[in-house]
Amino acid sequence: MTKNTVDLATSVVLLGLCAFGFYLTLSFAPPVLRGYPGAAFFPQLILVLLSVLSVCLLVRSLRRASADKQAGRVIPANSPLGENGALFLIAVVTAIGMVVLMPIVGFEIAAFTYLAGYLYFRFRKPLPTLIGAASGMLVLYVLFVLALRVQLPLKFLPYYL
Repeated sequence: MTKNTVDLATSVVLLGLCAFGFYLTLSFAPPVLRGYPGAAFFPQLILVLLSVLSVCLLVRSLRRASADKQAGRVIPANSPLGENGALFLIAVVTAIGMVVLMPIVGFEIAAFTYLAGYLYFRFRKPLPTLIGAASGMLVLYVLFVLALRVQLPLKFLPYYL
């Protein structure tokens, strides 16, 4: 399988999923007040944006396929667990760890551990890892807890802020 084939298949699958998701959002409750966006506004906005990006990927893969065909090139696709496979597995393991740890140690420590675990294998240096994990955790805290008022299990920050 070539990279163009993988990109083409990915864009077609994403477009299909976006169309199905958009269809599902049509059954959301209408807005309470006239002129205000309803519950479907944000999901539809994200789905339209993802659809536009999928169309861009589709066009790019078709253009690249025709150019490669004229030049006689074949670019093999990387395997899912190729050079970035270890990073993918680390992301999956740390994400599962965050979900398991969140009720036990709280959102802040679980998010910090998740980000530190992932970023360490990305940067391979402790200082950028700690700075990135701490700042990322603070951004997530401000976004979800303070701005969106999501009820998360908190163990650390409410006592020290």
